[in-house]
Amino acid sequence: TSVRLAVLAALAASALTAGAATLKFDRHPGLIPGQELQGIGSDIYLKGYRLAYAAAPGEPYPVGFMAVGKSWRFNGRSVAVVANSCGATTTLTRDDNNPFSAESIDLAPLNGDEKIRVRFRGVTPEGQQVEHEISSEAARWRAFALPPEFESLNSLTWWQGDCVANPPHMFDNIRVGTVRRRTH
Repeated sequence: TSVRLAVLAALAASALTAGAATLKFDRHPGLIPGQELQGIGSDIYLKGYRLAYAAAPGEPYPVGFMAVGKSWRFNGRSVAVVANSCGATTTLTRDDNNPFSAESIDLAPLNGDEKIRVRFRGVTPEGQQVEHEISSEAARWRAFALPPEFESLNSLTWWQGDCVANPPHMFDNIRVGTVRRRTH
């Protein structure tokens, strides 16, 4: 019977998250093959999700998102994205405003710096804020698991480095899933 309870618990947990997807940017409309850096606007719509760029308060030259091509010497693997101004935010939501889970993200320093720090803030369907910070001391791509508190979010925002003490980062391969609402 303990096995039966474990199976039921696993089924219940898996019923909450469905529709897993990895947000990749290789096929973004308008990409020019071979470009190192290319402006792609302030909103990205992909697989039922929206990424929105917001400049830092007082930013005199808000630029939006930039696609970071494979040929960028600090990338070298697939098209990534950077919120292209110091202190800018990226906010991830679902197109239909339903909750989602944020499971993992790949991060790398944009310019080959040795250290980056990325702060994340999620907002749950109940309005609670949950936070997490990732630090990396490697000048290369790394995949980071996001915490269980990001299992049911209405939005997930993260901050670009200040470009002084904290260098800018690029991101790719955001693993997300839809969350089914519980029914009683």
